[in-house]
Amino acid sequence: MKKVSIITRSYQRLEYLVQCVTSVRENTIFPYEHIIINNNSSDGTRQWLDWITTMSSGYYPNLKPVHMDRNLGDWKGMKYGAGIAIGDYIVQLDNDITVPKNWLTAMIEVLESTGVGCVTLKRKGVQHVLEPKNIRDIQTSVGLATVGNIGVSVACWIVRREDFNPEAKKAFFMAGAIGRGCLKIINFPCQQIEGWDGSRYQQQEKYHKKDIYSGE
Repeated sequence: MKKVSIITRSYQRLEYLVQCVTSVRENTIFPYEHIIINNNSSDGTRQWLDWITTMSSGYYPNLKPVHMDRNLGDWKGMKYGAGIAIGDYIVQLDNDITVPKNWLTAMIEVLESTGVGCVTLKRKGVQHVLEPKNIRDIQTSVGLATVGNIGVSVACWIVRREDFNPEAKKAFFMAGAIGRGCLKIINFPCQQIEGWDGSRYQQQEKYHKKDIYSGE
């Protein structure tokens, strides 16, 4: 049985991480490990991760926290996680994102049935949306996936393990670094937590930008 390694980098925003991790646990059927790269947070992230991974109930059985002694930043944290991942697929999942039911199964089946290098989800809660082209439907075991061609990979994306390219300048350019195209699934959208409400990004009022887009 194949397995997925989901990699989430986290710095300071514990209340977002809780929602992100919980949405994965509640909406994922495909076998996975969820690697959390804790970039030296000081807001209780370490304590929460250590606590839930030792709960006797096994409520979060697939969680694998990694505590760093410094902030690696977004892309370096992603590459570190990929280096210790054991899955056949690598997923980037930002810590301010929640995922819908059957998201991972849909992404994997679209990836394998089309031969593209990367699949990403449409993201709700953002001001500027990159619209895909050549819209069509692909049948999956969890329903029709409406997809379109897109040039970049953002927020929540999946690649085959052998296609993960650490030489990409940042996660945003992973699809281009692989070079076999990228598809965006439109009708299994992920949600940015406290994102664009029509006039402002709510999370930017709560946190300084350095706490949202930190490191390299």
